[in-house]
Amino acid sequence: MRVLILSCNTGEGHNSCAHAIADAFCECGDTCDIRDALWFISPYFSKFVSDAHTAVYRFSPYFFRALYAYSKKNAKLFTETSLPYRLLSEGKAALYDFITLGEYEAVICVHVFAGLLLTSVLRTYGTDIKTGFVATDYTCSPGVTSTELNICFIPHLSLKDEFEFPKGSKTQIISSGIPVRKGFESQKEKTSAKAKFGIPLHKLHVLIMCGSMGCGPVTGLMRKLVRQDMSGVEITVVCGRNASLFRRLKSACGNMPQIHIRSYESDISGLLDSADILVSKPGGLCVTEAAVKGVPMISMDTVGAYETCNSRFFASAGGAIECKSTHDAAKICEQLSKDANMRTHMRKMLLNTKTDNSANIICDAMKNLL
Repeated sequence: MRVLILSCNTGEGHNSCAHAIADAFCECGDTCDIRDALWFISPYFSKFVSDAHTAVYRFSPYFFRALYAYSKKNAKLFTETSLPYRLLSEGKAALYDFITLGEYEAVICVHVFAGLLLTSVLRTYGTDIKTGFVATDYTCSPGVTSTELNICFIPHLSLKDEFEFPKGSKTQIISSGIPVRKGFESQKEKTSAKAKFGIPLHKLHVLIMCGSMGCGPVTGLMRKLVRQDMSGVEITVVCGRNASLFRRLKSACGNMPQIHIRSYESDISGLLDSADILVSKPGGLCVTEAAVKGVPMISMDTVGAYETCNSRFFASAGGAIECKSTHDAAKICEQLSKDANMRTHMRKMLLNTKTDNSANIICDAMKNLL
């Protein structure tokens, strides 16, 4: 079976999901390729969208939140006559040719832009290729129900009512969970995991992550944390690709032996194994990876939009605590670091939410279509 996965260069979460699915297909002996959907419109357009997304995320989260809210209320934004749809459709000929020449039997989209582009291909060329969409957030994002693919894979059965496709739609909804790579599904022993990152076993480890783009008020949070009673606690901050954040934190905290400042970290699975508490913005893949590992979460909802839904999902499940300010996050972190029973309870609640073998569920469902 030849499979194409269409991702989007707007953060690493979508690409991580794509690779998890690709690994499942490859383990079955199938051929699976991953491509950036926006590249089929233009490599320059792809870079522009990626850079703009990063800039808005870092510097104008209020604008992003307002745009998301507007998109949620105005379904017409994604109809065939809308500007976003027509813009995405510019890549339909190139994508159709790529699918045809590659002799792909199935195409899976892990971003709504990819889903809308593929829908345009199906409407224009009438190909009978099998298609699927994988939601990577714990909500139905704007535009998803305007796609016309065979299957929509959702993160949890409790969210099924959110994914209301128009009457007459043939899209099948399957609760698969959000796929994570194999490394996250197994857990290293805490002693060796902490040793790898220089964390003494007898110390509690607080991990602070701000996504691959390095978003959120991390500097402000660190100022508050170092003023509190965090004795017996080691803190690791992962800055992602935000070089300026890395330099600021190194300058402010680099001489404190209990604080570890890291830039881009490839072994997030190992870091989560070593962590006792995670403080993070609630990106869909980040919170899923933490839930699979059972790491209690303090959720800093700094961007809003679909991340608010991700945060609420795990807070409702009992595995995360939401906070709206760095002051709240620092206080909750101090309290949770001293409450082992609460951490144990949150870990149990998180492990109850996970779906085992999500990527394999997607792989099997797509194969069944054929």
